[in-house]
Amino acid sequence: MGEGTGPRRAGTREVVVGLLVASALIWAGSRFTWVSATTVDDLRGTRTTGLKGSTWAAELVPLALVALAAVAAVLAVRGWVLRVVAALVVLVGVASVVPAVRLLAGSASPDRARALLDSASAQVSTSTSAPGALLVGLGGLLMVLSGGLLLRAPGRARGLSDRYQTPAVRRERASAVAEGGVDEGEADGELTERRIWDALDAGEDPTAGPGPGAGRDPHHSPSTLPGDPSTGGREGGGTQ
Repeated sequence: MGEGTGPRRAGTREVVVGLLVASALIWAGSRFTWVSATTVDDLRGTRTTGLKGSTWAAELVPLALVALAAVAAVLAVRGWVLRVVAALVVLVGVASVVPAVRLLAGSASPDRARALLDSASAQVSTSTSAPGALLVGLGGLLMVLSGGLLLRAPGRARGLSDRYQTPAVRRERASAVAEGGVDEGEADGELTERRIWDALDAGEDPTAGPGPGAGRDPHHSPSTLPGDPSTGGREGGGTQ
């Protein structure tokens, strides 16, 4: 009974943990100094300024927030909407990796540093620092992996939408399960553990298919049904 829900829950849990860690890595990496810029001019002399990752690549902090927001989306949606979320997660991960790769693969542009420091008339030389960019790159790769995992089985992942429902909705869906109906989100027609418990709570047998009494009001007394021998075949059991 629990075999159908275990893999789905585990997959969702892995994606959520991956996104949380990726968001933390990107944000932490943006707080490191990426570039040390040395400026020389006649008025201020020589000075060295550290440029953080959030300054050198201003998109890092918003991307970390998007990764955090994706956690809520993964838990709340499913189906094709979840596939869209997975694709966005992959794109955000790639966007996070790009500035880190550019810095690590090349060198920090003095012209960019001059523009960020607003020192148009100064001579600028730069040196790079790798730890912050490495953290961001690792966080971006983790986002890509999480999005890929989500894309592999978007229809199987379950969010919070099935966990928090009103009793009336649960009873209605439990009745559908007892009558043989299968929810479109169920993989291979397997009943989830929660639906079976909901069916039992509603007084239905989740293992029984639709029988002769399917669709009959369970609260309707048999003595009031048409053709009941106890009423002489008269509807409502009335007497003359």
